[in-house]
Amino acid sequence: IGLIVFAAAKPGVRHRLRALLVLVAAFGTFYVAASSSEFMQRRLRQAATGNLAGRERIYPALAGMWLEKPVLGWGPVANKYELGDRLAEPVQRRRGAHNLVLDVLTSTGLAGAAFYLPAMALCFVAAWRGRGGRHGVLPLALLVTLLATNFSGDWPVAPVWWLALALGVASAAPEVTTATRSAWN
Repeated sequence: IGLIVFAAAKPGVRHRLRALLVLVAAFGTFYVAASSSEFMQRRLRQAATGNLAGRERIYPALAGMWLEKPVLGWGPVANKYELGDRLAEPVQRRRGAHNLVLDVLTSTGLAGAAFYLPAMALCFVAAWRGRGGRHGVLPLALLVTLLATNFSGDWPVAPVWWLALALGVASAAPEVTTATRSAWN
């Protein structure tokens, strides 16, 4: 997903053709690696039959939890234990949401989501605006990649997620040059 953002970054036929070749090579490599892996073949067969690594049970349980406490949620730790109890899994007492939006809604409710989701959107807007700056499209590509990861995993409290959000915001900040610094002194 990050490679797709990189591919769309610069205008021009030459850049787009080169980016298309890189994308084809990357997806080809991924396809060869996935098709030669017994684990990936088994996961794809399971997904085709409706087994989505438990998400088919997790998401409805999370929706029910959110409907029970929509305003303030269950709390950032209690929601994981409540989900584990609802899923009645014997091995894991605590279960992650595997979805950023559902995790935010069940842990902090609408009160927390009203701040978290717009703030995250502002980070993306800043990364979009900063794509012509010193770091180019890298902050945006990183944010898009981690956002896609957050919709299938539990990364909302991971340091790399917060670092990517900060990099997205910083990429839109004007550059401070030596002349600017000397003007401040």
